[in-house]
Amino acid sequence: MLQQALTGTGVEVFVAEHSVLPSQGLGSTISQAIAGCDLFVLIWSTNAKASEWVSQEIGQAHSLGRTILPLVLTEGLALPGFISDLKYLPVYKDPQQAIERARNVVLQLFQEKQSALLAQQK
Repeated sequence: MLQQALTGTGVEVFVAEHSVLPSQGLGSTISQAIAGCDLFVLIWSTNAKASEWVSQEIGQAHSLGRTILPLVLTEGLALPGFISDLKYLPVYKDPQQAIERARNVVLQLFQEKQSALLAQQK
C-alpha cells in the first residue's frame, strides 16, 4: 500500500520481492539497497519477527545510521530491543491513516534531501 501511495512522487522504493531479479543474490542486493537508502521502512509483523533475515536487515540499517520508520501490523508486537525506543505507526489501528502518515514522513524526508542537494549545487 505504501509503495502504491508513493507512485509518481519521485521517491525510489525498493521491495525485495519486486526489486530483485531472478538469478540475483538476495542478500547482497538487499545489503546494497540498505547501504544506499535514506530511509528504511520496517514492516513489523509476526512473520518479520520470526525471520532471521529481517533482524539482520534492521541491524544493518541501524548500524549504518539509516532512519528507520517502523510500521507495526500486529497490536502488542514489540519492536526489537535496539530500536524499541522508536516511535512507530500502528497500522493495526487504522491502515489507511497509518499509510498516509508514512507517506507524509517519506515525502518530507525526500523533500528535505532534495533541498539539501540543491543548496550544495549553489
